[in-house]
Amino acid sequence: MKREELLGAIARGWCTLENENKQMDPKLAEAIADQIQSVSIDERTCMEDLRQNSIKKSQTVVSAMWKRAYLNLADAADRIAAMDARTQVSN
Repeated sequence: MKREELLGAIARGWCTLENENKQMDPKLAEAIADQIQSVSIDERTCMEDLRQNSIKKSQTVVSAMWKRAYLNLADAADRIAAMDARTQVSN
C-alpha cells in the first residue's frame, strides 16, 4: 500500500457517521501513518529475529520432533515476514 492510499484511508475515517462532524487534522493523519509504518517495520524485524533464533535452536536440540517444530516455526516466521512485505506501506 502506498503512503497516499494509507493517508486516504485515514482521512476517510473522518467521513464515517460517527466522525463526520469532527474537523480533519492533517498533522494527526500524518502521525497515524508514521505509526502504522513503524509497526510494520518492527513486526518484520521481530519475525526475522524469530526465524534466525528458531533455526539456531533447531541445530542444537537432540529430539527430531523439537527440531522439526523449530524449523516449522522458522518457516512460519518467514511466511509472515513475506506477507507483511507484500502489504507494506511505501512512500
